[in-house]
Amino acid sequence: MFALIVGLALGLLTSLPVKADTWIVTTVASYHPGGGDYNEKNLGLGLEHGGDRFRIAAGGYRNSFYRDSYYLGLTAGLLKLGKVKFGLMAGGVTGYEDTVEPVLMPFMAIEGKQVGANLGIMPAKDGGVTVIGLQIKFRWK
Repeated sequence: MFALIVGLALGLLTSLPVKADTWIVTTVASYHPGGGDYNEKNLGLGLEHGGDRFRIAAGGYRNSFYRDSYYLGLTAGLLKLGKVKFGLMAGGVTGYEDTVEPVLMPFMAIEGKQVGANLGIMPAKDGGVTVIGLQIKFRWK
């Protein structure tokens, strides 16, 4: 499964504009507002590649149920206020109930010249918030 995700990500990366940035993304933690016995140390590694508005995002991490998850998606920055960007990520993730779960997740990104952070809010299927996730990222030159 991982090889398929990496292959798709590489294919999509080569179709993006020439002027693009690449970020190495480390998934580090999550918070579950409803409580429960969840893994909130969700270590993982991924990449973001693209322009300021649209990027391909792919990677893997240890999910809240202590299972390996892999994701692939497209991020769209919808509003930018200084170094803070608000947007949506649409794609798929493995390691949960279905083989591949669809994802539509609002996010906030703060990006400096070399370091940044992503804060994603995964909505629950029945309303509310399932999890808030944190990623730290580093620009790859």
